[in-house]
Amino acid sequence: MSRPKKPEDPESFDPCARCDMAYVPAARWPEGLICGYCYMAAKRTHGACAACGHVGVLPGISSVGNTCRSCSGISLNVDCVECGQESELYRGNRCLRCVLKSEAAAVLSNSTGVLRPQLQPILDALGSMERPNSGLTWLKLPRVNELLRSLGSGDVELTHEAFDDLPRSRTVDYIRELLITHGTLPPRDRYLEEFRIWSEAKIQTLVDAEHSSIMRRFLRWHQNKRLLEKFRTAGAVDVGLFLSVKQTTTVAVELLNWLSDSDTRLGNMGQAHLDRWLSSGPSTRQHAHMFLYWAMEHRLVRRLELPKRNLANRGGYGHAERIAGIRRVITDDELLPNLRIIGGLVLIFGQPLNRIMAMQLDQVREIADGIQLRIVDDWISIPAPFDAMMRAWVANRTNLQTAAHKNSPWLFPGTFPGRHLAPAYTSIALAREGIPTSLGRTAAWRDMVLLGAPTILAAQLGMSEDIVQRHALLAGATFARYAGLAMGPGFSEP
Repeated sequence: MSRPKKPEDPESFDPCARCDMAYVPAARWPEGLICGYCYMAAKRTHGACAACGHVGVLPGISSVGNTCRSCSGISLNVDCVECGQESELYRGNRCLRCVLKSEAAAVLSNSTGVLRPQLQPILDALGSMERPNSGLTWLKLPRVNELLRSLGSGDVELTHEAFDDLPRSRTVDYIRELLITHGTLPPRDRYLEEFRIWSEAKIQTLVDAEHSSIMRRFLRWHQNKRLLEKFRTAGAVDVGLFLSVKQTTTVAVELLNWLSDSDTRLGNMGQAHLDRWLSSGPSTRQHAHMFLYWAMEHRLVRRLELPKRNLANRGGYGHAERIAGIRRVITDDELLPNLRIIGGLVLIFGQPLNRIMAMQLDQVREIADGIQLRIVDDWISIPAPFDAMMRAWVANRTNLQTAAHKNSPWLFPGTFPGRHLAPAYTSIALAREGIPTSLGRTAAWRDMVLLGAPTILAAQLGMSEDIVQRHALLAGATFARYAGLAMGPGFSEP
């Protein structure tokens, strides 16, 4: 964000020939005095000259567009002595990019000026940043500078074990992910490692050895499997899944300890035990269903009737609110572009944030008459005018200006290297804009099941068929015949 201009001083300075405001003059060009603000803006204007086609800095303004130094008659030093490119000069008649490369090399090299070969990709990534001034600012941060110098000198080895020994901080996590993204460190997901350490400590809280053995099996063959599958398919475990796995594990441990306190083993647990435990504690105990379904599947506990999630209590955000929300994401240019696209995917296609955040570029494709999206296996056409918004987003994704993302595959790149946007952050941001993701998703499904067969909808949009059938029941849907999957409800008026 640019700094605000200082107040004008018309008593001390003549007005600028370009902005007609009285600021300290920086130069006198053919058109007259030029203030410092217009002078800096001219040096930062790049493109093809409207008069001769020369590509470079375009300080001149004419009736046909911006013009180069030769065509405008403006004398301006913008030739970098190191790379020869036309650009705003920063230090020693060198451009920002050359200064950044020099500064980064100094920080990443040892005391003799030698750069470790493993750090060359990091130096290259910093040097190719779209906004080199951001890289210079980042390198000057004390904690960043200290850690990068330690890596360059060899005081901190280029291993995950060395990073594990460092005090945990956002800077350490960020630089570790940066090294992973550019191949200096092998891939390792932070949440996989955190869950391994956390779950081992959690097992120690179980008071019964048999229950500890069962929990280890559950963690190995179910919880860790979920995390690893996400890591393999999406390249990273998102924070939403990580927190969900932690919560379901915590509740399962609480249940097993409650059984131990009641002198009951899991294998002897009956419906009365489960009902009593669920009714005597907080509502979060319902999250034990994942562990209990697994235990029943592996015949570690007798068949039990587990309470289903209550989908009926989803009032306050219905069809009218959904239509208003869709209208807003399409027409409100003040909303951030990523929030408009994400909000549209929630309200039009009924998609959960975790799935949206994990979408990759190859799930969007251009066809002759529009844009298609692949949510599960089938390609679904995106309705107009949302298709044009999606096309513009794919061409101009944000968070790609730093060294954090190298050819990012994510549809919604995050601020951390190699990661997509965090679902939790996005949910809060959308809620602040009046688009509650959970309620909006429910409203979308309540509309869609009135126009399409639940079985087809579930398969194409990646929802449990049982859940979709229950949405249909609550929405009062009937199906005398299959009407086909139509995205029309997102844009039809009541």
